[in-house]
Amino acid sequence: MATLEGAYNINKGYAVFKQIEVLSTNGEYYTVKKNMDYGLSVYDHIVLDADTVTEGQIIY
Repeated sequence: MATLEGAYNINKGYAVFKQIEVLSTNGEYYTVKKNMDYGLSVYDHIVLDADTVTEGQIIY
C-alpha cells in the first residue's frame, strides 16, 4: 500500500478520488500539475474536507 496525494471530485453527485501532483502551495491554495491521467480538470467540484467523505459516497 502507498499513500497518494489527491482530492475527491463530486461532479457526478458522488465522491471520486482523483490523484494530483502538487507543484506549489502557499498554505491556503495548491497549484497542481495539469493534464494528468485521471486527474482534476478546470471547474471540477472538489471536497474541501476529505475526512468527511468516502469513495463512492453520494453527495446531495
